[in-house]
Amino acid sequence: MTQHLTIRRVSFEDIIYNYSAVDFQDLLGDFLAYLREPHISGQALCNRGGNTLILFRHVPVYHKIKFRDIDGIIVDSVHVWPEQVDVRGQTIQAHFDTVLIQTGQQPDNVRGKQGRFSSDRVEI
Repeated sequence: MTQHLTIRRVSFEDIIYNYSAVDFQDLLGDFLAYLREPHISGQALCNRGGNTLILFRHVPVYHKIKFRDIDGIIVDSVHVWPEQVDVRGQTIQAHFDTVLIQTGQQPDNVRGKQGRFSSDRVEI
């Protein structure tokens, strides 16, 4: 993983407007609810996620993340570009890679690359 943050504190509002990640706070609530109760899923998880109180309003942001295997060789990377304005004043929309990371045991037939993760580019 990258050792240095790109931006130390990014507000949830900036994540929505600058990164076009409009569901970030809702999904963070779902994730936190899952950490507390990993046995629930589906609608129950969404309900608990919607009722999760998030006591912070800023998160650190990495714009580049590298995944390495056990030998230290880079096997994949993730990139994030916030919305920007170019030299002609035109808006360049935000785009980012999406990463799915396996956190528990899964059957062999659903594992990603090398049984650990898979990634897919998503442009907004």
